[in-house]
Amino acid sequence: MQMLFTMILLFVLLVICLNDMILMIAKKLNRKISSYMTFGATVVLCGLIVISIALYDILTPGGDLNGMFGQILLMVYIPTVVVMITGDVIVWHIKKKNNGKDADKE
Repeated sequence: MQMLFTMILLFVLLVICLNDMILMIAKKLNRKISSYMTFGATVVLCGLIVISIALYDILTPGGDLNGMFGQILLMVYIPTVVVMITGDVIVWHIKKKNNGKDADKE
């Protein structure tokens, strides 16, 4: 169980670090870019990379344990990607709703 949490934590930290780099580059190019959009794009990009590695492992011919690593990747990281994207959308929606209320007060 501890290994599972470590794997998920490393993935989340990798996504956050990659998002920070992408956000810095994107802010240089366009000041109005949303951090929520870049986070969502980074999570989707990392999810696609995990899916491609998992499918490559599953479809590669081998011995008795063929595709075991790919199945573990799919079982661990795809739900993590879904939770991260859902959390991003929820936080974005709450922030958008609060910004709308603040604009009405002024």
